[in-house]
Amino acid sequence: MELEEYTLKDLLSRIVDNRGRTCPTAETGTALIATNCIKDDQLYPVFERVRWVDSETMETWFRGHPEPGDILFVLKGSPGRCCLVPDPINFCIAQDMLALRADETKVSQKFLFALLRSSIVRNAIDNLHVGTMIPHFKKGDFDQLTFQIPTSRKIQEWIGDQYFTLSDKIELNRRMNATLEGMAQALFKSWFVDFDPVIDNALAAGNPIPDELAARAEVRRKILVESTSIANVPAKAEFPNSFAITDELGHIPGGWKVGTIGDLCQRVLDKIKHKEEWASETLIDLSRMPSKSISLNDWGLGKQLTTSVTRFQKMDTLFGAIRPYFHKVGIAPTDGVTNVSVFVIRSNKELDRTFIATLCSMEAVVGFATNVSKGTKMPVVAWSDFASYQMALPPQKTREAFGNTIGPLFEGITVNIKQSQTLTKLRETLLPKLISGELR
Repeated sequence: MELEEYTLKDLLSRIVDNRGRTCPTAETGTALIATNCIKDDQLYPVFERVRWVDSETMETWFRGHPEPGDILFVLKGSPGRCCLVPDPINFCIAQDMLALRADETKVSQKFLFALLRSSIVRNAIDNLHVGTMIPHFKKGDFDQLTFQIPTSRKIQEWIGDQYFTLSDKIELNRRMNATLEGMAQALFKSWFVDFDPVIDNALAAGNPIPDELAARAEVRRKILVESTSIANVPAKAEFPNSFAITDELGHIPGGWKVGTIGDLCQRVLDKIKHKEEWASETLIDLSRMPSKSISLNDWGLGKQLTTSVTRFQKMDTLFGAIRPYFHKVGIAPTDGVTNVSVFVIRSNKELDRTFIATLCSMEAVVGFATNVSKGTKMPVVAWSDFASYQMALPPQKTREAFGNTIGPLFEGITVNIKQSQTLTKLRETLLPKLISGELR
């Protein structure tokens, strides 16, 4: 396979660069994404802590906007991190990133994307970027970033298509997991927040409904009339048919208690102080936990850590305690280690593991943790405060019914994670060899 040397500057036909000015923002409008929205493990940008711009700013302030298929390229913070622009586009970009379009007379767009995501280019960028506290890579250095690429257009397109196909499948698995997690959280809310099965049983028995649940009862009454499948859910047998009044939470299902997260689980502090004891362990820390996703990948070795760590076990719940509003909560896919920024939460009963993970991932719990956290620049929630979150505590059999019901959902999540891990390993192992011509 013949190769030809180019600089990154040589391979580009268009650069969208809106850096140098502060973009005015608004309360609503088009999303303005920042570099935190660009993830190496996701094909397209995610919306995390976005701001907004109005229509006038969209039309007059920007020098240009990305087009579908462009490559978003990060210059500051994590130089070289990139992803693709989807079609249709529902965002705009400003500082610290560029949108790149390949010169199709020299290189295909998908091949350029695969190239920029390869370890070959990432290592080269690491050698060129400046800054220690906040690393950055300059657009003016594009002519110093050199690499050799196949001269054959067919080979370029084949490599680019293979990389995109694998990445697209990984992205599909991620979206499927998000759907499955949403289903688990919706069921949790229905059972343990809205008390739908209790309302259904109370309606069937002719028992009174508390005033604060009257509106929900009307919704349930209509559903029960229209859907026999919902009316005959077997799990309803594990729920009471009446409500009781409490001082702390008002009305809760009869026979349930007012409890806390701390009643159901404990924080694990299995600390390891010597680096040689964890260098070969799987590391999952805040930087490796996606926002609003129970699904966590096996992220590899913990060689980056320089302080003591805490060991976790497979199926423990991991909760991001620093800046909890980032909503980083998930189930450990394997044994491993994390640092002090993450709570390792273990249920007191093994059958409560999915219940605990789903509970801790609910917006209400994350919002509570955010409200009780302390600090301004980097707020942290204390375990004692987090564990004090109050809820209507269902009996063990009811929690087990939830675990049994959503068990297949979590099995599907596990299958998707394992498949994505296999595809990722295949992609990251073969890509550099294909691009460099090692595999011919």
